Amino acid sequence: MRSYTMLTLQGSSDAMRAFLAGWSAGRGMKRDDLRRRVLWPKDWRIQAESTMRGVVEALTRQSDFEVLLASEWVDEVVTALGPWSRRLDLQLLGQVPIRAAYFDFEFEIFARDQAADVRSIFEALPEGVNVSSDYNPVETSDMSASGAEMYAPAHDYKFQGKGTVGGDLRGVLEVHERARRHERIRTSDVKLRFET
Repeated sequence: MRSYTMLTLQGSSDAMRAFLAGWSAGRGMKRDDLRRRVLWPKDWRIQAESTMRGVVEALTRQSDFEVLLASEWVDEVVTALGPWSRRLDLQLLGQVPIRAAYFDFEFEIFARDQAADVRSIFEALPEGVNVSSDYNPVETSDMSASGAEMYAPAHDYKFQGKGTVGGDLRGVLEVHERARRHERIRTSDVKLRFET
């Protein structure tokens, strides 16, 4: 499992994207390597946990942004950025290692085939990712409501549940993307927990 660090910078996120693309290309890395090691919170619906958010917001201004960088790259990137920071108008304001990530979810399904899909999302989890202990999905059948339509007040079948998926950042993002693709699953943004 790869660990990540959140960098907070002042300036243009486009300039930082270009810098990272050039820096990684100069080291002979492929674009996929860059995508695995650099995550942009706005692209992934990621937000800092509320307790840290206040600290981040207190340090930042309107032109500030965050980027999540594979921890093994942080020292090299910060060192390489140093001589270019003035020319690119980028200033590193801070960095904090990410301990874990999580998101909340809730669903209500009225078709057995969709229920099987949803069940697999929360049962076949990547290594380092788990579902909260309060996740106890309930499956009910009411044959007296047989033939009811999807949005009718009564349904002959219902599968519902809610909980939290947490753990390794990359794994949590993978599950979040799978859950977001399903129209009957409601998810929060991915939230981050930081090393203290």
